Amino acid sequence: PQKKETRWIRAVSTSIGGENDQPLHTLGFIIDVTEQKRVETALMEGNERSKSISKISPHLIFQIDLEGRVTYFYDMADTILGYSPGEMKGRLYQEFISPPMLQSAVEAFENLLGGKTVINLELELLKKDGSYVPCEVSAGPVIVRDNLVGIQAIAKDISKRKEAAAILDQHRDDLEAMVASRTKELRESEERYRSIVDDMPEMVCRFLPDGTVTFANRGCEKCFSEDADGLLGHNFFEWISRNGEKEDSEKEFKSLLEKPYPPYLDNQMTSIDGSAKWIRWTGRSLFERKDSLVEYQVVGLDITEQKNAAIKKGKSDQLRNRAQKLEAIGTLSAGIAHDFNNILAVLMGNVQLAMDDVPKKTRTRKNLNEIYSACLRARDMVQQILTFCRKGEEALRPVSLAPVVKESIKFLKSAIPSTIEIRENIYPTGFVDADPTQISQVLMNLGANAAHAMGDRPGVLNITL
Repeated sequence: PQKKETRWIRAVSTSIGGENDQPLHTLGFIIDVTEQKRVETALMEGNERSKSISKISPHLIFQIDLEGRVTYFYDMADTILGYSPGEMKGRLYQEFISPPMLQSAVEAFENLLGGKTVINLELELLKKDGSYVPCEVSAGPVIVRDNLVGIQAIAKDISKRKEAAAILDQHRDDLEAMVASRTKELRESEERYRSIVDDMPEMVCRFLPDGTVTFANRGCEKCFSEDADGLLGHNFFEWISRNGEKEDSEKEFKSLLEKPYPPYLDNQMTSIDGSAKWIRWTGRSLFERKDSLVEYQVVGLDITEQKNAAIKKGKSDQLRNRAQKLEAIGTLSAGIAHDFNNILAVLMGNVQLAMDDVPKKTRTRKNLNEIYSACLRARDMVQQILTFCRKGEEALRPVSLAPVVKESIKFLKSAIPSTIEIRENIYPTGFVDADPTQISQVLMNLGANAAHAMGDRPGVLNITL
């Protein structure tokens, strides 16, 4: 037996008349509308639920049928669009979409008819006063007994969010403009700083605690490399070291830079052209926070010329001191020579008196002649000392050199070792304008040098005039 079921039917009939308008029979149709009644019941139940939700929702809630007409509309306090439910019911949704967004709304409606959902679609909806309000619409299909019967949607007023977003965009644009302006200022400031630092004659360099160079100006380029940018990333302590003394240089520099007010440090190094240079360094440590060392900054001044000048000055001072000593010795020698000259004068006077009392061609007279000759030579030597000390003047006169040389050889024989044989080749010469004392001194000096070269060995000293 079949299960009993209550169904809804709709009867439609009409009378077919005859003569005198008398109906002959009735024609009618009976339509089963049970399913339609069920859909209407489901929609009514859905509407009731929507109404209960709408009363507590601040958003716009509406439903449209498959033709796009509004079947349900609720705007809490009429604050979003300003329409009453009666003014909206039966109207097409396209009437309330701004023209620029109509195509997006149509595409979304087609997707909804295909059973898809639409989430957070931004549309501008027409208000009763003629203006448009930005809304965020989310919608989904209404399915009853596996049949699509309509579309249910919720629209959220996002005008305040749009205004806030516009304000944020303006602030962002202002901030970006400010950052761009500040960046430009910093870049210009850096370029000015770079140009100033590059024009400095000193070397300016920054490097990390491990020595890695982060900045170098053109002064460093002239001394260390052909390109200042090529110095970046290299080790500072390797540049300033000579003969592989990197560790010593690093220790010395860090000891200097760790002081709050460091003194200067003179460092000798080899430049790119291979020449030795003296650089005077000053620097300081750069901290990000207290006790947080970031890098070092040093300034180097080429003091090679000053160092060389100081070295020359030192040598000049030594020469001056030596000259002063020689001058003092000369002064002392002049004083001694003067006193010795007085003694010689007494000796020569007494020898001459004794010679007057001794007959000629006697042994005693010969000895006295030798003493007198020696006194004359001593007098000439004293005169030479005075001349050297600039206490006397040269006495140039016509002199025959042969007697002077022969007399000097006699003294030279007593002044050099007996192992050295002196061979004389003395020829008569004409007269020359000279000081006989200085000629004798020249011969004595040359002979002494020759004897010193031979030492204690036997040898022959040839003297030729």
